[in-house]
Amino acid sequence: MSISIRKLVSKYSLTQSEEIVLTYILENLDDVLDYGVRKVAKDCFCSTSVVMHLAKKMNLKGFVDMVYHFKSLTSKNHENHEFINYFEKNHTKLEELKKILETSSNEAIYIMGNGFSKIISRYFQERLTKHGYLAFVNEHLELLETPHTKSPLAIIISESGETKYSVKQLNKCIKNDIKVISFTCNIENTIQQNSFLNLSIENSAYIKSLNTDFNCFFSNLIMTIDALMSTLESKCL
Repeated sequence: MSISIRKLVSKYSLTQSEEIVLTYILENLDDVLDYGVRKVAKDCFCSTSVVMHLAKKMNLKGFVDMVYHFKSLTSKNHENHEFINYFEKNHTKLEELKKILETSSNEAIYIMGNGFSKIISRYFQERLTKHGYLAFVNEHLELLETPHTKSPLAIIISESGETKYSVKQLNKCIKNDIKVISFTCNIENTIQQNSFLNLSIENSAYIKSLNTDFNCFFSNLIMTIDALMSTLESKCL
């Protein structure tokens, strides 16, 4: 799998120095861990803080974590292994989500997402509605503040888990004691960490839009929704 440096630079607003470090790491991926941060910084004529800040910008824990993520992106075997075990890893959480939905008898379910996630939100809402659930696609923060006779359930879909408006919706839900279920990528992120239940969706690129190959986050998400719906009892019966 090839990695697009151009997309990375654009996505994370990388400086010229950070772009040089990124290019160096990708060109020396097999040896860069042995080099260490100091040699990378020296060879790129920058400080070690530039290297560490590059990792931080991409929501990674540090230099070593960044290198391993890039290695995973270029490993077809790793990618195939992750895909095969995808549903097995999410099985327990899908069962937990099923129980939450089935016990949320007549409660409103607000499904939220932005961009492409909004399209998936609409799909999820239609599936739940056909099963007899009171589901709505919600864009408005005000609805989350409206007094409810029964506590609603919020479902937030965000590939990055860092979308600004989605994080605002999350915080509004937390403030108003609304339980949040989230679907995000499988990198540690704000929405994932603060949800009542998070389902991490595998992506061919562990970091959003790093490569020129296909992005399978949304296709995996649809399969996850379909797997969930196949186990839910219809309330229309």
